[in-house]
Order: sequence, then structure tokens, then C-alpha cells
Amino acid sequence: MVAGLVEYVKGASNERWRYIRGWKFESQPVSYTPYTDALEIKTVAGAFECLPIVLIDEYSSQHGYQNPEEFLLPLFSSPKFGLKVDQNKTIRWQEIGGHNTFEKFQLSIEKGVTATLIHDITSAKSQRCLEMRLQKGAKLVHIVTLNNTDDILNNMYDQIIVEEGARYELYISSNMTGRMRHLVQVELLGKDATADIRMVSNCANSAEYYVHSEIYHRAESTKSTQLFQSLLYDQSKHSIDSTVTIGEAGQYAESDQRIDHLMLSDNASAFSKPALDICIDEVSCEHGATVSEIDEETLMYLYARGIDHQLAKSIFIDAKINSVYHNSQYKQHLKNALRSGHDKSLA
Repeated sequence: MVAGLVEYVKGASNERWRYIRGWKFESQPVSYTPYTDALEIKTVAGAFECLPIVLIDEYSSQHGYQNPEEFLLPLFSSPKFGLKVDQNKTIRWQEIGGHNTFEKFQLSIEKGVTATLIHDITSAKSQRCLEMRLQKGAKLVHIVTLNNTDDILNNMYDQIIVEEGARYELYISSNMTGRMRHLVQVELLGKDATADIRMVSNCANSAEYYVHSEIYHRAESTKSTQLFQSLLYDQSKHSIDSTVTIGEAGQYAESDQRIDHLMLSDNASAFSKPALDICIDEVSCEHGATVSEIDEETLMYLYARGIDHQLAKSIFIDAKINSVYHNSQYKQHLKNALRSGHDKSLA
């Protein structure tokens, strides 16, 4: 068992370890310090720096273990600590991963509540699981800035359950110079449940970033959007595997997927796999993927207006980012995080 765990953490794929059960890792209670209208939370290596935190009732995914990444889930076992949000508020969470730790967090947005989670993540040789549940009519806007520089593979698993009439919006700004595998799994369990996932990845040096996104439409009139934009420099590698599954209960579901890789180096590499698994006819789905370089014709148009090469390149990249974040009030916050990640061309 230990050998299999080490093998997985190092990035090897080994199907026989997918169904491991029974490992337990202790977690520390969470605490927060309220200020004005927001909560501030800081976690270091899975331990929170203040209280009160409540135990969230057990809930589980309906689809079971379908991916090799998910074999880590039993490692993040009880005791489980989390935060229930029962009134409209903003939460600011600074998450700093610990070295060689297994960390699990839970967040529940109660019925009818609207919340914003501003989430700053710095990973450090850690394996982390975050479970979130949006109850009936709830809304969560999840703003994530993610930084990773480790040459040892980090694993992040996010599971989001969205009930009837609830809406989950995820905006991710990723700066990668290390290695990370990130699985995002959303289950739309009730009528009119909605998920909107938008990510821009800024990868440089010898970064390896593997993103696997899954959305399950398990009720009628559910909607999902997935927009991914990568900026690839140096010898970086980026893989995006995005799957939408619509079962027999998903009549009138709507889904939109788009994956765009912008190659900013001859030595960078990209992989895209937008996929649909549809069991019924009454749905509306779009999906597509592109891999491209900076459009020289567009640059010539900018040169003709007296704009130099570096600024023209930055304008082009900025337009790509805006196409993903355009409807978010936190657009500037996300773009500033990309700029601060490393000095590659983002002016």
C-alpha cells in the first residue's frame, strides 16, 4: 500500500491502487478572525490558525471512483472539519500547503446563501482535497489564485456538489513553474443547477500542469460552462482533459466547453481533450479546442498604429485573458495574480 501511494504521488499511474480504503490522517480544527464584512482564514500544512469550525455531515459523490486520481480520496478521511456559511458574506482564505502532507477541507453554503470565496493557494509538496456543497438556491463565486514552483508532483482534488437552483462560479488564475495535477469534479444534482468554470494558466520553465475537469449533469435544465486558456513558455507542458457527462435524467441540459492553448515557445507542448458523454437527445452541447501561436497579422495591425512589438504582444495576450474573465468583477484581481507569477510577457 505504501509503495502504491509513493508511486502515485510521484506521478506514476497504477490502477490497482484506486480502491484503497481505511487510511486515516488527523486534521486540525479550523478557525477564523472576522474583520469588517469578511472572514479571514489562513491554513498552513492543513492546520488552521483560529476557531470556530463545525463538523459537516458526511456526503459522497454518486458516481463512485472513476479516475485514478480519486484513489487518494480515502486518505482524506475523518475526522472531517469544515465551515458552514449560513449568511451572505465574503471569505478570504490563504492556503499554504505543507511538505508531504495530506490535507482535507470542507465548505458548505447553506440554502439560499450567496457567498464569495477569495482563495490564494501556494502548494508545497502536498496532496489536498477540498469538498464543497451548495444547497438549494445557494450561490458561490470562487476566486482562486494558484502558485506552484515544486519539482515534486502536487495533487489537488476539488469536488463540488450543486443542488437545485444553486450556482457555482470558479475563476482560476494559475502560475506554474513546478509540477501539479489538478482534478475538478462538479455534480449538478438538482434542476436548474449551474456550474461556470474559467481558468487561465501561465506556465513557464519546465512546468508540468495536468488539469482534469469533470461535470456531471444529473438533473433536468442544468447548465455548465468550461473555458480554459493557457499561456505556454519555455519547456512547459500543459494537459487539459475536460469531460461533460449527461445522464438520462439530464433532459434540456446545456453545456459549453472550450480549450485554447497559446504557444509562446517552440519548446512548449500542449494536450487538449474536450469530451462529451451524452445518453439522451434533448440537450444542447458545444465543445472545441485550439492550439495556436500569436497571430502575426494582428501584430502587424498594431505595428501600423505605432505600437512596438513587446506592447503589441502584451495586448494580444491580454485580449486572450479577457475573453475568459470578461464577465467577472474580479477580473483585475485575477490578471494581477498572473502578472505577479513570473515576468513572462504579461506587462
